[in-house]
Amino acid sequence: MELNLQQRVCIKFCVKNEFNSVKTLEMLGNCFGSDTLKKTVVYEWHERFKSGRESVEDTNAVAGRRHRKPTKTSIKC
Repeated sequence: MELNLQQRVCIKFCVKNEFNSVKTLEMLGNCFGSDTLKKTVVYEWHERFKSGRESVEDTNAVAGRRHRKPTKTSIKC
């Protein structure tokens, strides 16, 4: 199981057990050390699961990178 997926499963577990995002990040740090997801990513996933999301799959990921919307400057004609 990929490391990011493992951490999303752990985040979901923490949400189900009513740990706040700060405690969740602390627990991930204790377990994964320097491989822990970035703070903002942990908080985003924490909020997703808290809002009712069930899937731990990252449907926006493309080859391991976060999905971002194109902007006028990133589109070249």
